[in-house]
Amino acid sequence: SRNLLPINKHKLNNLCDYFNIKLENHHRATDDATAVAHVLLEMFKLLEEKDIRSLSEINNLTKEDKNLKTSESYHIIILVKNQEGLKNLYKLISISHLDHFYKKPRILKSQLMKYREGLIIGSACESGEIFQSILNNVDKSILLERAKLYDYLEIQPLANNEFMIRNGTIDKKGLIEINKKIYELGKKLNKPVVATGD
Repeated sequence: SRNLLPINKHKLNNLCDYFNIKLENHHRATDDATAVAHVLLEMFKLLEEKDIRSLSEINNLTKEDKNLKTSESYHIIILVKNQEGLKNLYKLISISHLDHFYKKPRILKSQLMKYREGLIIGSACESGEIFQSILNNVDKSILLERAKLYDYLEIQPLANNEFMIRNGTIDKKGLIEINKKIYELGKKLNKPVVATGD
């Protein structure tokens, strides 16, 4: 919906309003599922109008500039382990500045996977995908899938994230729990978990 619709919010009730779909008993599983099915059918029609008929063509929608304005972005650590990795890092930097710049250079995951050879990928700080996924209680299966991208996971000092306590996002106990969950995730996926200083 972020790539197809000219609206600011993409929650189910917003999508139903946009398509004039009746949404009764919002947050009831069967009603929400029925509404989602109707929304999906409407979006399929929009894809057909754009002559988009395959998953790869849908993926190409993410290359449009408007996606850079609406899609989430996360911090990531990229380390180089050899000459091939250095060349690939330079390619990623160039592509992010020339093709995917919106307020700051961005690296699409598809590009990262294409030029991953010779690179070591770390999960970064509290602005990283793993930390944010845990903070936002993302489903465990989705979290596991996201973590597969990374070669190692990072845990930051509690003092580094104290601003989150001050602004009311989380308390100290919550920060400790997130660090524990990152450690457990690394252990489960057999990935190194590194204590870093940001």
